[in-house]
Amino acid sequence: VMLKWHHQLKDVLLIQDRLTNINEQSIGIHEEINFWQECLTDLHHIRKQLQRTELKNIIHVLILSKSAYIEQFLQAENEVQEFIEYVEDCLKFLKILDEPSFQLNDISLEKLKAVIIDIFYRILITWHHSKFFATSERIKLVVSKVCCHLRFIQGDFRLIHFNF
Repeated sequence: VMLKWHHQLKDVLLIQDRLTNINEQSIGIHEEINFWQECLTDLHHIRKQLQRTELKNIIHVLILSKSAYIEQFLQAENEVQEFIEYVEDCLKFLKILDEPSFQLNDISLEKLKAVIIDIFYRILITWHHSKFFATSERIKLVVSKVCCHLRFIQGDFRLIHFNF
């Protein structure tokens, strides 16, 4: 039973590589937020199960019997807690991009510059303050997700000069 639990926990923890998966790069910020919220809910349920008295008793017996699998399970249990913190950080910073990114769906070209500047300021805040998005690789993925929201009305595209 412990071995099965350990493998299930490992499968859940593999989700953290989602952002770098090429198939997931084309979805937008809002969809990414929904995914991570569902993931966080699942992780909280897993943590609740891990804290059950019955499971603690089984773990205690396995520790006393020096089970070969207990170390891996305890490590996975710690990883669940770390991953919860990781997902909470990810969500915190994705959420500050949600509203301005959503504005891009129906924005006029006249308002585009102001919204894009606002989004990039928020991306800089995310890059500097997030544990998860602290790498240039991950922040580039955020930029690509924001770009997925850009819609050019009636194919009208003009070069917009930004003076930062």
